[in-house]
Amino acid sequence: MDHLPPHYNTFFSRRLRSYEEPQTGEIQLLFEDGSTAKCDILIGADGIRSAVRRSMLIQQAKKETALGRITESEELINNIEPVWTGILAYRALIPTERLQAYREAHPEMKIRVPQANSIPIMYMGQHVNVVVYPISSGKLINIGAFHANEKLAGTTFDGPWVEYVEKDQLLASHAHWEPELQAILQCIDKPSRWAVHASKPLRTWTYGRVALLGDAAHAMSPQQASGAGQAIEDAFLLSTLLGNRLTTLENVTEALSIYDKIRRPIAMEVAARSLVNGRLFGLQLPGVPLANDPDRLPELGDAIKDNWKWTWTTTLDSALEEAQNMFTAATSRVGYAPQASLQSKL
Repeated sequence: MDHLPPHYNTFFSRRLRSYEEPQTGEIQLLFEDGSTAKCDILIGADGIRSAVRRSMLIQQAKKETALGRITESEELINNIEPVWTGILAYRALIPTERLQAYREAHPEMKIRVPQANSIPIMYMGQHVNVVVYPISSGKLINIGAFHANEKLAGTTFDGPWVEYVEKDQLLASHAHWEPELQAILQCIDKPSRWAVHASKPLRTWTYGRVALLGDAAHAMSPQQASGAGQAIEDAFLLSTLLGNRLTTLENVTEALSIYDKIRRPIAMEVAARSLVNGRLFGLQLPGVPLANDPDRLPELGDAIKDNWKWTWTTTLDSALEEAQNMFTAATSRVGYAPQASLQSKL
């Protein structure tokens, strides 16, 4: 924040309730505290329960209803709320020295204690996986236990999305797992339990002079640890288009449209791959009965690497170049000239 120019207006503790975009003029913003504001463009980076997404889809649905397209209108309204993936994630941090003391008290268990340079360890079972790795220069150990029930995917979760639970609940779920994992879980004070939700795929992230970004556009499951990275790529590509010297209020919808065309298919594929990763981590490889044929486990490893290889074989560079070329071509056809920069609110 220290690097923002003085003429940038920044406000905190303001929660958006809704917005209205008239056919002409500035976008009207209404906040939960009753205050209002105006802007030329609105970027909704307000998370999985996005108020911007809600307002956008409601406005799109109203238009579809006015055109007599009731099915399309109902689909838009149905996409407002995120849905449960059927996954419960138990999360906790423990001091590394606590696990070290546990190992010293039980030398017969030969417990491995993650060090600062250790790679993550994955414990895998049917529809369940637990990942353990060091953080904070090895001072803490992060634990994530994922319990999946695909039959519940797409249903409504009954209860708070995030709550603290007794560790006995987690220990009972892993009562027959290897002693090393049980030792790690014993070191937890009180884990938090997260009902992992995701947003439904949208047919567009933009409408008028409004765009969605990050979890507001593509909240996804965490099994590829890529949600935040995708949000950063959204922001980088969108800011490049909005910062183009040819971008004006008259053609900004073209810039937003190109952002949607380039980023949405990529992020949605990453979201789909994340769910696939979760299934693979839970020993669910189609056509391979791993529970009865452990000799075929290497096939699972190959499938995981193949599903994840995009992270080291692709970059944002080609998408960024394509977006810039598309915008240059679009503005050349119309003949726009550089003008003053836009006023926006995040």
